[in-house]
Amino acid sequence: MDLTKFVAEDMLILVAVIYVVGLILKGLKFKFTKDNYIPAILLVVAILLSIFKRGFTFDAITQGVIVTGVAVYVNQFYKQTIKSDKEENEEQEG
Repeated sequence: MDLTKFVAEDMLILVAVIYVVGLILKGLKFKFTKDNYIPAILLVVAILLSIFKRGFTFDAITQGVIVTGVAVYVNQFYKQTIKSDKEENEEQEG
């Protein structure tokens, strides 16, 4: 599947930016950054950055939503496949 069918090429950098913002929020231990709020915060940030980059259009808002989805999906894919495989290997060795 070609990711650029859904995410515009000029918006691909936002996937990385949103991913890093999510890691930063996860690392902060403030009351407002509970794990269940992080996707909502990322959505708002992505939409605002998308509007800043493309102007206030429906396409910009849609791209912000899609970028957030891709960033959260990548994070969950990593956590549930790669990270869990490492943990299983450590349990077998230990």
